[in-house]
Amino acid sequence: MNYFLLLLAASCLAAEPSSFDQRKANIRALLQQSDYVAALADARLLNRQWPDDIETYQMMVTAHLELGNYREADEELQWMLDLRIGKADVQGYWLLARFREVTGDAEGAIEAMNSAFSRLQNGEKADRSRMLAYLAHLHIVSGKLSLANKILQDSDATDAATMFVRSQLLQAQSKPEEAALLLRRLAAQRDDPRNLYALAEATGEAADYEAFEKAARRITGSLDNANRELALYLAGPGKQPSAAVRIARDESKRRRDVLTLDALAFALAANGDREAARKIMTEVLATGTQDPTILAHAIRLGMKPE
Repeated sequence: MNYFLLLLAASCLAAEPSSFDQRKANIRALLQQSDYVAALADARLLNRQWPDDIETYQMMVTAHLELGNYREADEELQWMLDLRIGKADVQGYWLLARFREVTGDAEGAIEAMNSAFSRLQNGEKADRSRMLAYLAHLHIVSGKLSLANKILQDSDATDAATMFVRSQLLQAQSKPEEAALLLRRLAAQRDDPRNLYALAEATGEAADYEAFEKAARRITGSLDNANRELALYLAGPGKQPSAAVRIARDESKRRRDVLTLDALAFALAANGDREAARKIMTEVLATGTQDPTILAHAIRLGMKPE
């Protein structure tokens, strides 16, 4: 067969609806596996063939946010919103909220989440609980603790996201013991090192840190890991700053989101390289992030956030 006919046949096969749906399902699976690099590559290819598909834009934005490609995430979000002419769906506004939070616009993120709620369909209970938890988190970040508490009362108390954000609220309310009890329940319910890290940070107990470290080290080579938390622990209470730098540097080769870069900066500072730490932190602060932990680390480096 002629080479150009082969190309045409391949193009037609790729454009079949069944192939299109399967490829989107494959990308969703990659995102769930935290393989953001592969998911982004596949989503970009699909987007070139179907430039008007909203969900493909959403998948690209999700990958960009996780990888720290904030400029690209902003561009894809704008394309997505332009395509819907102001009629983006729940997931679109949720992604917009995540972008606005990471770039320091908590109020704008709250506005986007309110738009997402207005488009939520009946029966989407799981999404509703996670959305309420995230909205409450945004209010905590904004210092609106009473509103956060009211929002959490409407969420499913057994939902993992709700439990985690409730623990954030309790800590913000200076109730560390209650927060620790809730986190201990969550850690027992969900086998996730990140929950164990939050618990250890709440209690400060050596046994809790040891449990976290053991769980985190088991999955350091996994795409869905707790390497950022492990680097922060080793640079702090774990007192292994050189190991922290190695872990954070390796993770930053894959993703350069604000949390990963913050962990790298914190580790570099603990290891005595404040100049490199300040350089990395400058990149982090340039996003506009108002994350309390990141800002605290910046202040420790003698950097005054905007």
